[in-house]
Amino acid sequence: MANFIITKTTTVGELKKQFADQIGGTLRVYDGRSQATDEVTLVSLGAKSGELPCRTSRTVGKFEEAFREELNVRVKVFTIDDWVQVLSGVTLESVAKIKRQARKADMAPLVAYRREGANTSTPNNSTATKQLEQYRGIPIIEIKYRDFYGRTWKKELRDIDEDNFASYPAIGMMYYNYGDNCVVIVDQTIGEVANAIIEFSDENELDEGGLDGIYLAAEVNGYGVDVEELGGVIGCALNEICDGGNKHSFAYLWDDWFSDKAIFIDDWGHCRMVSSDGNIEDLDLSSEQIEVLKQQLADDE
Repeated sequence: MANFIITKTTTVGELKKQFADQIGGTLRVYDGRSQATDEVTLVSLGAKSGELPCRTSRTVGKFEEAFREELNVRVKVFTIDDWVQVLSGVTLESVAKIKRQARKADMAPLVAYRREGANTSTPNNSTATKQLEQYRGIPIIEIKYRDFYGRTWKKELRDIDEDNFASYPAIGMMYYNYGDNCVVIVDQTIGEVANAIIEFSDENELDEGGLDGIYLAAEVNGYGVDVEELGGVIGCALNEICDGGNKHSFAYLWDDWFSDKAIFIDDWGHCRMVSSDGNIEDLDLSSEQIEVLKQQLADDE
């Protein structure tokens, strides 16, 4: 059990030290969209005084959510060397196990798919099915990525074999500034996406050291929806998920004929429900529960 205490005099630096001592990672604390400086008090940022006890078996996503809802502090969990943000499905007890200069793909084996406190029996029983009723009928979009990183990533993108990637909508993501920001590109072909990423990196003089990773969608699957019609929706959702919450204000539009929400799943262990108004909800569902939802969508067609 870890305990995080906030008093009227607790500073950002002191909270970060609590986290480092008890969990072994780096806690970033935010003032709006910028990181707060270590010397300011949390109360001056609008935080509530109090104590947050939490099991180290809790996932990072649930921990960040609890800090926001119970103590009114916006935080993100990063690796011990402050290199990259920890995947939301990783448990707090596993954060210290992540190697230095890790990539997001390195964390995938540490993702905990079991819902905290959930019944571990088969999700096909009546209790588990009832728990999933609130998500029934919501379309699911599943994205599997391939990453490019290192000295040769630009050459690999230029020489890409388009047959090994999702045809349409083609999706690319370029994380920079240690995972805090991301360029999301959704276009007609993977070649256009790859070229756009190269052009962006050249224009912004981003070299290998300034990149957290480049990811292209190797597979995009839709359940209860035809993904070939949803380039805008996918672009909106990924912008919101990956780029710190831009509220869909940039390159893409959420199609008004489409459902006002969709569940997005990736092969890093994330499962999120994204709404047309920019709201994101982390869903702590097991892989078995997700399969039940997919089957329900197939049965409802």
